[in-house]
Amino acid sequence: MAEARQVILYPGEGCMNRRLFLPLLLAAAALAQTQAPAPLPADRERWNKTFANPNPAFNTKPNALLVEAVKGRKPGKALDIGLGQGRNSIFLAQQGWDVTGVDISDEGIRIAKETAAKLGLQLNTVQQSVYEFDFGREQWDLVSGIFMHQLFSHNAERIRHGLKPGGIVVAEGFHEDRFKVAGGRPFGLRTNELLRVFDGLRIVYYEDRVGPADWAGGKDMPIVRFIARKE
Repeated sequence: MAEARQVILYPGEGCMNRRLFLPLLLAAAALAQTQAPAPLPADRERWNKTFANPNPAFNTKPNALLVEAVKGRKPGKALDIGLGQGRNSIFLAQQGWDVTGVDISDEGIRIAKETAAKLGLQLNTVQQSVYEFDFGREQWDLVSGIFMHQLFSHNAERIRHGLKPGGIVVAEGFHEDRFKVAGGRPFGLRTNELLRVFDGLRIVYYEDRVGPADWAGGKDMPIVRFIARKE
């Protein structure tokens, strides 16, 4: 097993002085919101091709962190940002959750709905950019963003508002400082990015390490895992 780079477990209170850093962190989160990129039609087509591939380059089983996060938790209303082919939404529906999945890919949504129908499951879907989606106010008991990176973190404030008291956020993705795409452009979550943008929530679990990645054929990659709860 690869050696962990940084693993922090939060049984309760965060480790930073919140009175001192809260104004700065809120300003940083607001800045991140203004820098959110607009989705392009090419993005939808790229993901359509990805999800239509009969030999997917990603784990088709539910994400392990999400599975662990909902163990023993009473099912409620769940929002899965980045539905894809439905691996996580379908898992949640099987556990009794009322699930809504959001994705820009009509092909991914088609596959997810067909799979859910074959299993006799109800699955609500929305084909829309996460930046356009209306999270509402205190509607969700769970919001997940698995390998959604800045699509998730840029919308942290709206996600917080959409969470019910007691609701949780579950996120996992690549860390940008160790994973590079063609041309060396950084890709993934920045160091402690999720801790900063979700500072208003109570951190339940945070992990920054090298380990098997859902979107890398199970190869070891720098991974960030995060669970937080709205008090």
